[in-house]
Amino acid sequence: MASKDVVKSIAEQLGQHLSDECASLVSADLEFRLREVVQDAAKFMRHSKRQKMITDDINHAFRLRNTEPIFGFSTSHIPGMGPEDTAFRTVNVGGTEAYYVPERVVALSDILNAPLPKCPADIKLTPHWLAIEGVQPAIPQNPSVAVQAQAQAATSGSTASASSASVMVTATDAPVAVKQLVRHTLSKELQLYYENATKGILGDDDAYRTQVLAGLAEDPGLHQLVPYLAHFIQENVTTNMKTPRLLLRLVEATRALLRNPHIFLASYLHQIVAALLSCVVAKRLYDSAAGPDVIEEHWSVRDRAAEVIAGICKQFSIRYKDIQPRVTTTLVEALLNEKLPLTTHYGAIVGLTQLGPRTIDLFLIANLSTYHRLYLTLAAATPDAARRVFDALWNAVAIYLKNPAPTAEPDPERTTQRLAYFREIFGDRMDTL
Repeated sequence: MASKDVVKSIAEQLGQHLSDECASLVSADLEFRLREVVQDAAKFMRHSKRQKMITDDINHAFRLRNTEPIFGFSTSHIPGMGPEDTAFRTVNVGGTEAYYVPERVVALSDILNAPLPKCPADIKLTPHWLAIEGVQPAIPQNPSVAVQAQAQAATSGSTASASSASVMVTATDAPVAVKQLVRHTLSKELQLYYENATKGILGDDDAYRTQVLAGLAEDPGLHQLVPYLAHFIQENVTTNMKTPRLLLRLVEATRALLRNPHIFLASYLHQIVAALLSCVVAKRLYDSAAGPDVIEEHWSVRDRAAEVIAGICKQFSIRYKDIQPRVTTTLVEALLNEKLPLTTHYGAIVGLTQLGPRTIDLFLIANLSTYHRLYLTLAAATPDAARRVFDALWNAVAIYLKNPAPTAEPDPERTTQRLAYFREIFGDRMDTL
């Protein structure tokens, strides 16, 4: 493709003298580079649906290899200077064929009067929501069949009256279509699944409820049911605040949904977290005439709801950085409110404990002296709740001492004071650590 004589000739034109050995090496490398460029140019030619290679293909190949393109040959936009007019010619020089491009004299007026080439269109990407949780947003990019028909009827001057909610008239009397909200409809299969799932959650059949919870945690086809399930949980928590057994089942259903990796719950956290916080810090989760078993269950409701809230904070804290601070603020306010009963204080303590040693250190241990004085004023009235609260406080302190939160500058004096204060409150329990 490129003999050593050609290389030596080019070198002589540049004022260099190459030996035969050096010219052979340069010739081999030149042939390799030319083959690469031609192969890349052929790819551009094929992707352009052409069977004839043009100079633009060569230039694209050069740009692909971060090489400056050859200017002056891409003149297809000039009349009489297309690819067929710039073909290579051959000439016999000393018995060897040489290739050259014939130079033509082109009038400057022809170039100036030639039409300008079209400007390439800029690449633009306009993202929009096709559907959000199965609901099509009412935006111009998502036309509705019914609204389009009404807009066309109004534009053509049809006598059929269009709804005022779907067609508006501007100051220039031009009809403007306003997209209506698309009703979220469920298939019969999903409706049947929803009915059976809700019955299983609230029903008394433990085996069937276990199957329902397993389906909620693993089924990949629950996307359209998520808003309905979130609303179902929130509504039933509100209406069954005095029935801890049902609340416990609703908390477990929420836990199952959070375990499902195929659904998106972030849009409904405001409903789910509000319902769970109600289970944690509500004043009372049972009727005054309830038996001992029901009263015992309401402590379990607070414990499990606190676990689920901690799991939500851990799962969504990267995307929503304010979710754990807002939950923590709610729990601390409930803990230090002297007007709320010890049952609420118990829920706040277990909720802060579930959020980890650092939260225990910053919000529970830091307010322990203040709360201990409040606790002493309320303990005599409800001894059973006081015992539960005391055990919850001890559990939090034990977790803190076994897994201390890392601090930038450890303070031995403060640690000693805290240990002494813990021993003053919990006495011999400190010896069990």
